[in-house]
Amino acid sequence: MEDIITREKLAHLKELAKVHFPEGQEEKMLRDLEKVIDYFEELKEVRTETVTPAAGGSFNTNVFRDDSEKKEFSDAHTVGQFPESHGDLLCMPPVFGNGE
Repeated sequence: MEDIITREKLAHLKELAKVHFPEGQEEKMLRDLEKVIDYFEELKEVRTETVTPAAGGSFNTNVFRDDSEKKEFSDAHTVGQFPESHGDLLCMPPVFGNGE
């Protein structure tokens, strides 16, 4: 099988991922990546036609409280937390710099 990950591709991946490792580690990294890709190729052969897709989550329910939407604070309360407002706009002091 041809090399799927070449030195050029590895250099490109290092640049994209902003990963740095010593030059002597390139050969090990190439071998490790080849093993990972070979494993994915092996997984492609697994028959999954009869497996029911799962979207995650569970059917467990919360017994401590009802999960319902409720508004905790009024808009007036929220707006009141800001030092200044102009109509629908909420103003606050600058976080960085002196606001100039």
